[in-house]
Amino acid sequence: MYRCTMSDSPIIAFTSISGANVFATYANLPPSSRIVFVNQTSGKPFDGGGIDASGGASVTMPLPAGMPAGAYYLKAQDSTGAYLAQSVVFYVDAATGPTSA
Repeated sequence: MYRCTMSDSPIIAFTSISGANVFATYANLPPSSRIVFVNQTSGKPFDGGGIDASGGASVTMPLPAGMPAGAYYLKAQDSTGAYLAQSVVFYVDAATGPTSA
């Protein structure tokens, strides 16, 4: 089990959207973590999108092909799929492209 103090708690922060890319930063993720797109309404991860991550970095995540319009957030999870952190909500609009909250 990964234990942390408040100063080293895992974080993921949505930065912006440009075109079909989401920009974010993350920190304090344990090895074998994964960042995925989650549909805010259903609470389910969107299949086909996500990246492996550990430690901290800035990341560019392409929006997966076929992602329906809606409200999404980025969720960091450990190797078992357990919750580590999540970003603020951002919006994907099929007619006009992605937009931020």
